[in-house]
Amino acid sequence: MKFFEYKPIRSKLKLVIISTCVLTVILVFAGFFTYEYVTFKKILIDDLSTKADLIAENSNAALTFRDYTDATRILNSLVSQPHITAAAIYDKNKTIFASYTREGQEEVFPAKPLSSDTSLFNDDAIVVYKAIILSGEQIGTLYLSKDLASQKQRFWSYLEIALLVLIGSLTAAYVVANILAKNISAPIISLAETSKKVSQQKDYSIRAAKISNDETGFLADSFNQMLVQIQERDADLHKTYETIQDAEKRYRTTLDHMLEGCQIIGFDWKYLYLNDVAIKHSRSTKEELIGKTMMDVYPGIENTEMFQYMNLCMKERTPNQMENKFVYPDGEKKWFTLSIEPVPEGIFILSEDITERKKLQEELNKHHEQLEELVKDRTSQLEAANKDMESFSYSVSHDLRAPLRAVSGYARMLEQDYSNILDKEGNRLLGVIQNNAKTMGSLIDDLLALSRLGRKEIRKSLIDMTKLTKTVLQEINKITSNNAEVKINKLHPVMADNSLMSQVMTNLLSNAIKYSSKKEKPVVKISSEEKDGQFIYSVSDNGAGFDMQYAQKLFGVFQRLHASHEFEGTGVGLAIVHLLIRKHGGNVWAEGEVNKGATFYFSLPAERAG
Repeated sequence: MKFFEYKPIRSKLKLVIISTCVLTVILVFAGFFTYEYVTFKKILIDDLSTKADLIAENSNAALTFRDYTDATRILNSLVSQPHITAAAIYDKNKTIFASYTREGQEEVFPAKPLSSDTSLFNDDAIVVYKAIILSGEQIGTLYLSKDLASQKQRFWSYLEIALLVLIGSLTAAYVVANILAKNISAPIISLAETSKKVSQQKDYSIRAAKISNDETGFLADSFNQMLVQIQERDADLHKTYETIQDAEKRYRTTLDHMLEGCQIIGFDWKYLYLNDVAIKHSRSTKEELIGKTMMDVYPGIENTEMFQYMNLCMKERTPNQMENKFVYPDGEKKWFTLSIEPVPEGIFILSEDITERKKLQEELNKHHEQLEELVKDRTSQLEAANKDMESFSYSVSHDLRAPLRAVSGYARMLEQDYSNILDKEGNRLLGVIQNNAKTMGSLIDDLLALSRLGRKEIRKSLIDMTKLTKTVLQEINKITSNNAEVKINKLHPVMADNSLMSQVMTNLLSNAIKYSSKKEKPVVKISSEEKDGQFIYSVSDNGAGFDMQYAQKLFGVFQRLHASHEFEGTGVGLAIVHLLIRKHGGNVWAEGEVNKGATFYFSLPAERAG
């Protein structure tokens, strides 16, 4: 079938049409010949059997009386039947009694006849055996042989006619096949030529001609629609390709001009791309790197930590970053940061030379170590100074208390024993001595408190600031008579030292109540908020206030903005607040206006219980 497979469709159609016609004619004549042969054979047998019946009927008397002459005469009467070539009469003993042979014909009679009423065909003749019956008893057998020359002649005539008809049919079929093949194959051939032209020229604007309105016409329309779709897709692909080309060009240009080294390594570990910075880092030329493997350029690199990171990215397609200390063949060492990313071609490596940064870091580390040593020395000195200061503060306060107690004691003795002797001015001066001694005692107590609180270790816990403030207010009310309206909003809980926060709130609340005490309706408000990772607490009053230009002096030791006769105090309370909040990592500040009140703020880190 390979011969048929590569034939043009027009030849195939011709061959199919002609083959069908020839096969049809052959089958018709084969059927006709078969029918003719079977029919003619039956006619021959019937005709020869009829003649045999007549001869057998006429021969029974001659055979009964053994009249050879009469039997021969009867058989010789067959001379009028030219196609009967031989005849014979067998007696009851199955021996030839009489026989006839056509002139010029040689016949070999069977030695014994076959069973009666039998017919046989061979290539040249038909033979019939007929029983000779007398009074219902077989007395002999008749043998008749007829040649088939007329049958053969008749069949040869049929064959000649069949050949003539076949030739005529073949000629007609060829003409019809040419016409039909041309009409049927023309649209298909046209479509095939168009398809070939489109394929060769890659021109999808070509269209197939629609020759007919049958299935081939529908095929042409479908083919043209397909070309339209391909043309549109081809245009889209062309635009996409151009876009990709432009993007790749911009990408390459960007990589070429980057300050960092850029390189692309293929899956076979060959260099596919390097920008100028990467080439500079490699200390090689582009020609020495492109197309070469990393192992060829840097033997033994596969045993380095850097290569393990690259191999991990190459296999698992996961990005990695690292700092790499690279040793060049000449022994020089340089530091690079490497960002390794998976890309379709393999891996992309972005490298930055950080050698100078590393050197600066090493210098910085050295200076840091030196600074730490210096800090240790200064810390030791400060600790020693603090101890000296503590000793000094204790000594001063202790040494001051002794004469202060003497002054205060003698003043009380004078008042008790000699007040009636002293005049009014003397008693006034004695009162001044006692008041100043009392003030000096308060100063010494506050100074000791400041020193003690400054040394106290912080023990943080979660504090309910609302509850703590209410407790502090209750303690203040026990020792101070006031008519202030104190409003405590819900405060944020905080991680801090409970006793130190109690001291902070005591000092701030005491000040607020004290400096608003001269108002007809003193009001104190306490609130909090969370902002920028800090808890900010505020204590405000509507009291005396202060001038903002002196705000920085509020938190200094012994700094006061009001005279002692206006508001008593030592000027240490806010200094203690400032010290304790700073120990907690927070900050303190204040806002105020003269005669319109003041607000004091402090912030603490917004830590939660872990």
